[in-house]
Amino acid sequence: MSRAASFAVPAEWQAGADAVPGGWPALLGAVTLTVAIVAALSGLRALSRDHLIRVSDQMYSGGEVRRREWGRWAPGPWVSRLAGGQASRAGFVYLSYMMVRDWQFRRNMAQNIPPVIIGLIAMLVGGREVSPFSPGLAYTHALPHLIGITALYSCLFLGYGNDYKGIWLFLIVPDASFRPFVRGVYTGLWLMLIAAPIVFWLIVLIWSWGARDAVLLIAYSTVVAFLYLGVGLRLIDGLPFGKQTPSTRKVITFGMTLVHLAVMGIAIGIQYLLFRWDVTVIALLLVAGLGAYLLNREGLTRFESRLRAELKPRASGSIFR
Repeated sequence: MSRAASFAVPAEWQAGADAVPGGWPALLGAVTLTVAIVAALSGLRALSRDHLIRVSDQMYSGGEVRRREWGRWAPGPWVSRLAGGQASRAGFVYLSYMMVRDWQFRRNMAQNIPPVIIGLIAMLVGGREVSPFSPGLAYTHALPHLIGITALYSCLFLGYGNDYKGIWLFLIVPDASFRPFVRGVYTGLWLMLIAAPIVFWLIVLIWSWGARDAVLLIAYSTVVAFLYLGVGLRLIDGLPFGKQTPSTRKVITFGMTLVHLAVMGIAIGIQYLLFRWDVTVIALLLVAGLGAYLLNREGLTRFESRLRAELKPRASGSIFR
């Protein structure tokens, strides 16, 4: 049997088509017209009021269920309880959404953060096998400073955004809301930039070294990261995402990078000398922890003051000046 014959129309179909006036063309035309009429009627039904109401109810009820399920685990309500009320939740949600959506902030971070990411990946792939508490200069000595510089860069660029003209919305914020709003922003910073990577590295290092060395290094890394965050709070230029990025910021970033490299080199040298004994590590933790507490407390106060100074002068008179 030839290949063409294998695809021949069955004899019964051919006989039925021949019985129809006009043959196959008339039959195919009738089928096409029927399908078009059914499609048109289905489209009109989809536009009917009852059908739209039913679909809308289904969509919103499903979304409400998803929101209720996610609401059990969403961090916003917990931030509201811990950081000072609804205004702190607003600060946290505002920061968490804008950090991933604002193009200006993402561009600034993309230009400066790749070396840090490369360093962390290199440490994860080949540098995590040697503990900093063992003889020799381990690459993991740099872990606290790589996490900290991420927080520092984020604070440096946090005051600049793409939709800075929307700052007028904050002019109606009451005075009592500034402090909890700042605390909410601060909570978002340390949750996303410090707590999340710290938990990840704790799991990785416990798997590689065991609990003792991993817990000591992670505790030290947490304290050092908060030291960086305390410095970074002084670099936030007013309301987050509330200004255009000035041209001078590149010079400041370059200078800050040079200073950071020098400080990191000195700190790693101190760590190399002191990480040989548990007592010196604990003493270093206490001293650095006290410094981090004082820096962050003072940094939050200054951040709140800059926020008030930026918004309050514009509050008098027309908001469109």
